[in-house]
Amino acid sequence: MPRPTIIEFADSIARVPGFEALTPPWRATLRLLYGLPLEPADVDFLTVATHRSRDALASYAPGRFTELWARVGRRGRKSSVAVLIAVYEALFGDHESHIVPGEIALIPVISKDLSGSETVRRFEHSFLDALGIGYRETRFGNVGATVIDGSRIALACLACSSTAPRGPAIPVAILDEIGFWQSSDAYANPDTEILAALRPAQAQFPGRKLLSISSPFAEIGVFHTTVEAALGNDGNKRSLAVEGPTWQWSPSVTEELTHELEPDPDTHSREYGAKPSAIGSSIVFATSAVDQCFGRTYGGSYSTVTYQTIGVLDMSSGGSDSVTAGVCQVVKPGVDFQELAGPTGCIHEGHKPAFDEYGNFVRMVKTYSRQDIATNELVEIEIPKLRPLLVFQEIMIVKGGFWGDLDGEQLMAGVGTMFQRWGVRQCYADKFERGLARNELRKYNVLFNDLTWTAESKHDAVIRLKRLMSDQQLVFCECPTMQSELKAYQKKPTPGGIFRYAAKGKNHDDCVALCINAALCEIEGRLQGSELFNRGGRVEVPGR
Repeated sequence: MPRPTIIEFADSIARVPGFEALTPPWRATLRLLYGLPLEPADVDFLTVATHRSRDALASYAPGRFTELWARVGRRGRKSSVAVLIAVYEALFGDHESHIVPGEIALIPVISKDLSGSETVRRFEHSFLDALGIGYRETRFGNVGATVIDGSRIALACLACSSTAPRGPAIPVAILDEIGFWQSSDAYANPDTEILAALRPAQAQFPGRKLLSISSPFAEIGVFHTTVEAALGNDGNKRSLAVEGPTWQWSPSVTEELTHELEPDPDTHSREYGAKPSAIGSSIVFATSAVDQCFGRTYGGSYSTVTYQTIGVLDMSSGGSDSVTAGVCQVVKPGVDFQELAGPTGCIHEGHKPAFDEYGNFVRMVKTYSRQDIATNELVEIEIPKLRPLLVFQEIMIVKGGFWGDLDGEQLMAGVGTMFQRWGVRQCYADKFERGLARNELRKYNVLFNDLTWTAESKHDAVIRLKRLMSDQQLVFCECPTMQSELKAYQKKPTPGGIFRYAAKGKNHDDCVALCINAALCEIEGRLQGSELFNRGGRVEVPGR
């Protein structure tokens, strides 16, 4: 098979049904990476994406760049392009002539965990299938690999560990979502150590390539520092850095759609706009978003439906707030028929036939109409489909010091009485609260249920709360403490590739913990009537 260019190779795959052509930004980037002639539109785009000058872009020698650092928004086709390069390099990279006899080289996809690299493995298999090239799965020690027929180069998926790149020869490596790797020496496998172990494994290959692809996390770590150092640096002829939002690199995902998927400005900027979060602490919930959750009424002249009532609990030891508890309900608000009726104040119910796409009668459906005053005719109106609300009906804060003025039984007496008053039969809290709470709540016929708090689950819960706020699906009873705690709640990126959430300074976040518990219940599909109820276990939360 004659050696095609990377663009010709991509176009050959795009001709297979089900595969898409490279988008113009990726075509321009690959032309520059491989030293192919640039078209005028490529230069226009690359001056923005690389922050380099037009003269510099025209002057680089073919094959100059050995590293690509792509900071692109979510769903920007990063993984598919990275696999395209990996398969191309395995077939046409001319690396086999630099492998010693008896050696098999690896082109690894190194991800934060093995589950993350499985998506990339599926891309590899689909590309090889599209080309009609045979392959087989095998293992080299504890490393699973895809061996291409007739090739001494295998494709592998590895977790990000400093031991992973040691041993095999590696002509090309893909660092998947490196922006979320651990980035501090306090961790066993920081990003710098993995790179330090990887680069010597590439030394024997003149055409080596390192592809670092990721959406951004925060202004920390080797991914951020390398991208920032390479952007706009005309003299850097080793590392090519590009950046841009999702809708530029994958035009089928429009900017309007990304705002619909993620209405929170900060999260949208990071996930789709490819702008890393600041290293310092920042407020999680916007003041306006918090305020609109309080003092709201719901329902109208038509009755609301309450699906489920639960209790949520947080217990703090040694602080001024000993026990914080809340009663939550999933409520479907009633339609305000009086508003829909207009000046006449009357809604007329009727029925009409419904037909399928072939014109066959299916059933009779109910209709609603109101009288038009000008024509005196009945005009059919559409009844809005209101989304369910998560409503905090009551919040109780028992003060006095956990082991101070009140003993455990007295602390839980008020909580149990509140739960009884609202008909609560299930209470949810962090599993570490189970000792005292389980025994005391049993006296009030309330069953205690464990929730597991982890950095990941807490992040998911916060994202869900922000979405409920933006969609106006979260309602609180009057509670100044809850309102102030939500406004002061902060997040801070950590070198571990996660956010740390906590109250500002020495302030409390006990009330916010109630919201976290309620959101975790919903994510885990435990709240009847919720949009996430009964979806087969834990629900993936958008925006992560």
